[in-house]
Amino acid sequence: LVNLYKLDDKRLYIGNLDSAIDEYTVVKLFEPYGKITHLDYLFHKSGPKRGQPRGYCFLEYSKKEEALKAMTAMHSKVIKNRSMIVTFAYAASENCDSKSIGGLKKRSSTAASNRPTTISLLKSHQMVNVR
Repeated sequence: LVNLYKLDDKRLYIGNLDSAIDEYTVVKLFEPYGKITHLDYLFHKSGPKRGQPRGYCFLEYSKKEEALKAMTAMHSKVIKNRSMIVTFAYAASENCDSKSIGGLKKRSSTAASNRPTTISLLKSHQMVNVR
């Protein structure tokens, strides 16, 4: 995530959310700490869980002090029998386990992360035999 977003100290990752927690609830939980300027609440787009919440979201405050205050107050707070993970969005991939990032697993070795993906190979490959 570090490469996808600039290092934004106003943007928080909120993870390990129960599926009963909706956008309204997230806003109500976090608005006491400052002015929320943006909320990215993520849902499954396909598969058997299509339309259901992914269990994490990204929330942005107008000031970094507000984000820090919210992170300090809300990290590890238990909501619906789950301990929330609240951290800066740019640090989420380093601080959270694989389940809280939508099931994506972090690559452990630098050699594996330098390996090209299928999509990058397809994009860079010239289709010679197309007629």
